[in-house]
Amino acid sequence: MGPVPSDYFVDPKTAMPDYDQLTTVYAGDKHLISIRIKEKSRICWQYMTDDDDIGFAIHFDPSFQANNLTEMEVVFPYIRLECTNVPISGHYVAEKAGNYIIEFDNYYSWFSAKQLRYNIEIEEL
Repeated sequence: MGPVPSDYFVDPKTAMPDYDQLTTVYAGDKHLISIRIKEKSRICWQYMTDDDDIGFAIHFDPSFQANNLTEMEVVFPYIRLECTNVPISGHYVAEKAGNYIIEFDNYYSWFSAKQLRYNIEIEEL
């Protein structure tokens, strides 16, 4: 196996032309999104970075009072994927109503900030 030919790469501006959010996740930092969700709702996401990888997870806080992620239940396990050339997309069905925290993680990076484009949608089933 060799390198992937550059003509297979996706231009980030055309891969996600309708992204809802653009943010910078600085080195050593996380971007957290808190969403109140009804029972049996689907959380859908799509994201990509302008350069390199980023971590992603979803946490559940039924009490609405947790002060940090370690006090919450992880409902979508942490993944760290290269997402410069192809957007990452997926969904999770929330079995319980409550507060869900979507985590974009760049905590592991010492120097590199990440430009993050993302869409988060909630669908009631």
